[in-house]
Amino acid sequence: MDKSLIARSFGGAIRTYDDHAVVQRVIAGEMVRLMKESGFPHNAAIYEVGAGTGLLTDLILKAFSPSRIVANDLCLEASKPLGAISGRIEFVHGDAETLPVPAGCTNVVSCSAIQWFSDAGKFFCTVSAGLPAGGLFAFSTFGPGNLREIRRIAGVGLDYKSLEAHVEMLEAAGFSVRHAGEKTDGIILPTARDLLRHIRGTGTGGVSSETWSVARTRRFCRDYETQFAADGGVALTYHSLYFVAEKK
Repeated sequence: MDKSLIARSFGGAIRTYDDHAVVQRVIAGEMVRLMKESGFPHNAAIYEVGAGTGLLTDLILKAFSPSRIVANDLCLEASKPLGAISGRIEFVHGDAETLPVPAGCTNVVSCSAIQWFSDAGKFFCTVSAGLPAGGLFAFSTFGPGNLREIRRIAGVGLDYKSLEAHVEMLEAAGFSVRHAGEKTDGIILPTARDLLRHIRGTGTGGVSSETWSVARTRRFCRDYETQFAADGGVALTYHSLYFVAEKK
């Protein structure tokens, strides 16, 4: 996983992310709902991994009134939109796979970020080591069906792990899983070119450094519109996974 490429891709999309992240916004809302159902504490010290522009951060501040919230992101550019949400947010720049849980943080959250990690199992162990017994780890990520249409046409994509694989990694890291669920959301975009703009706008194109030629772009658009036509345009699938786990 080329973290510098990922950082450039998301850093370049910071100003357009919120306009294009329709599904990610829904996922953040679902995360908060599940956190409430699972008894996520109010007035707690929270560490958020991969906070981005703060879709989840903002909702957490409103729903749980944390005593402290430390927001991490791989992109330094994320500090600006996060700071605009609240002056209470402590921003930590860097690769969360190499960082410990900040001292004093008793719960960890993450939304739509862990699929980019090189070794999720190792990261879960880092989170477990940094939490007290009873501390909660709530996160969403994406599963094997995510962006399946793009992978079929372009032949590139992330190595998405299954729900069951995530549960196994969490349990091996010393967590008891309170909730594990999955959901598929489909969106319709007017054309395949609009789909490519959507991918660029959310920064999720940081899988490959290859620059497409005009001919390849045209071929992709033609094939996509042929194979994945839908009423009103073309279809794109998001496959989201949700977890709430407790440190044993």
